[in-house]
Amino acid sequence: MRRQTTRITATILAAFLLFILAAAGCGRRANQLPLIAVLISEDVRLAKVDGLRQGLAAAGYHDGEDVRIAVVSAHGSRGDLEQAAARLLEMSPAIAVAAGNIEAQRLKAALARAADAGASGPRAVQGGGSGSRSGSDAGVPLVLMGAASTVESGLVESLRRPGGNVTGLDNGHAELTAKRLELLLTLLPEARNIIALYDPSVAPGRHSLSVAVEAARRLHVSLTPLLITTPEELSHGLAALQPGDADAILLLSTSLLESAGPQLYETSLRTGIPTMGVNENDVEEGNFAAYGVSYEAQGRQTARFVAKILQGQSPRKLPVETPDNPELVVNLDLARRLGLRVSPVGLAFARIRQGPRAEAAETNPQTGEVWR
Repeated sequence: MRRQTTRITATILAAFLLFILAAAGCGRRANQLPLIAVLISEDVRLAKVDGLRQGLAAAGYHDGEDVRIAVVSAHGSRGDLEQAAARLLEMSPAIAVAAGNIEAQRLKAALARAADAGASGPRAVQGGGSGSRSGSDAGVPLVLMGAASTVESGLVESLRRPGGNVTGLDNGHAELTAKRLELLLTLLPEARNIIALYDPSVAPGRHSLSVAVEAARRLHVSLTPLLITTPEELSHGLAALQPGDADAILLLSTSLLESAGPQLYETSLRTGIPTMGVNENDVEEGNFAAYGVSYEAQGRQTARFVAKILQGQSPRKLPVETPDNPELVVNLDLARRLGLRVSPVGLAFARIRQGPRAEAAETNPQTGEVWR
C-alpha cells in the first residue's frame, strides 16, 4: 500500500514538474516572438488594430503564436502621446506601428532621440535593419497604419521613395476631401453653404483645408472654416450652431474629430445639419454620410507591410501605399429624421447603412414630425 501511495505521489510530482517546465518554456517562447507594438492616440483607433490582427493572421502571423501584438494608447490625450511613444520603444519592438499621422510624428521623433542617445543599436538588429543609421533611419522600422498627409507633414519624402526607415499606408484623408465634397453635393444637390471643421494644429488639417477650399471654388459652393484645436473648442463651436446656419458640415482630417461622433450626431438632430465624415466609422457614430476607408480596412492593408518586413524585406524598399477601395456610405435612417432630400443619383454610388444611433424615435428638427 505504501509503495502504491509513493508511486502515485511521485507521478503527481512528476506531472506537476512537467507542467511547470512546459509553462516556463511557453513563456520563454512567447517572449522570443517578434513584438509588433502599436501606438494609438485615441481608443477609437483600436479598430485599426483589429484589422491589423486580421491581416496578419491571413498572412500566417497569428497573435500569440507567431508574433506578439501590443498596444500603447494615449487615451485621447495629445499631451501624453510623447510619453506613450517613449514607453513603446522601451519595449524593444521588432516593428513599431503608428495608427495615424500624430502617432507617427511622435514615434519618429522618439526614434531620432534614441538614435542620438546611442540607444538604438540593439533595436536596429531586432528591427531587421542593416548598416549605419542615424535620425529616423535608425532603430525600429516604423510602419504607418493609415496616416494622412504623409508627404506634406514630412513623414516621408515621397510615396514612391519614402526614405529612412518608414513605410506603410497613407489613408488619403486629405486628398479625398475634394471627392468627399463632390459626393456630398451629389447626395444633397441643394446644399450651397458648407461648414468645414478643421484643426490647424496638425498638418492633415491644414492640407485638407487647402484641398477643400479649392474644391469649393470649383464646385461653386460657399465653404466656411470652423477652427477647432481642442475638445473644448469643438464643443463650443457645435453648441453655437443653429438651424439654418449651414446646409452641411464637412469633417476635415484630424484625430480630434474621431471621437466626436456623439456630439456631431446630437448637433445634427438639434439643428437639422447633416455631417459628412471621412470613413464608415463616422457613419456608425452618427454622421449622415462618409467617404473613405474604414479603420479595419486600413489595418488589414497595413498588415501587408508588417508581414513583408517580418519576412526580411527592408522598409526603405517598400513604397507607401494609398487606400485600396474608398467607398461612400450613407445612413438613410438619419437622413429621414433630418428631413433631407437625398438624390437617387448620389445613392447609386453609396452603400446604405442603418446606423445604430438612428434606431430610436426622434423629432425632425425642420418639421417637428416624429420619425420611428
